[in-house]
Amino acid sequence: MDAVSRQRIVLLLGYLAEDTIQNTAERMYITQYSLIEIYKVFHRMLYHIIDSKIKGSQEHKTLAKYFFDSMQRRMETRFGKIDSNWYL
Repeated sequence: MDAVSRQRIVLLLGYLAEDTIQNTAERMYITQYSLIEIYKVFHRMLYHIIDSKIKGSQEHKTLAKYFFDSMQRRMETRFGKIDSNWYL
């Protein structure tokens, strides 16, 4: 599997996680710590796409940045301001 294919998979997971994690957290009892850990995993994967040097993946980087920023906003809305380096 090449790097671009891996990026597509991560972006798909990011898209699914965007709503699924939030909806699941609202319906089920998930602790703040657990939810933050889930977000950290996806944020880390998205960050590596944004920061990658792979050519021909600008669309993936743009989508990853969108999901990255969206997840960051959701986390701050839910838990307040979070250290800007928590996902690295």
